[in-house]
Amino acid sequence: MTDYNNIECPCYGTLKEIHAALIGPLEHGGQQCTINGIGYTVDPAGFRSNRNGRLHAPEELERNYPPDGLGVAILVGFREKESAGEYVQIITTKKIPHVSKRCPECGDQLDQYEIEHYGACGSCYAEGVR
Repeated sequence: MTDYNNIECPCYGTLKEIHAALIGPLEHGGQQCTINGIGYTVDPAGFRSNRNGRLHAPEELERNYPPDGLGVAILVGFREKESAGEYVQIITTKKIPHVSKRCPECGDQLDQYEIEHYGACGSCYAEGVR
């Protein structure tokens, strides 16, 4: 795990909690992030879309990510992109990863379903059964 201003990444919570951490201790206001691969700018009031400039409150995005609005947000950490500099990567999922189980191939954390049925993360399992 990596520590940024006393916040260990990856960290889990609601999108509202992740937003509060970005604005507060991580001091990432006005800078770039991605949520499930879609670009946003972190604004004190929420996330501003890089596509159309619309401001989304964290609660609004929580209802839409994943599509049925159930799940957890994961602040993966900071990434470097040549054209955009440093940005924060956030993903959302219905399944909460298990803290102690990791994929033997890539090292990603496994959720309960992957532990019981695959023994590896879904993408590594899919690669292996091709």
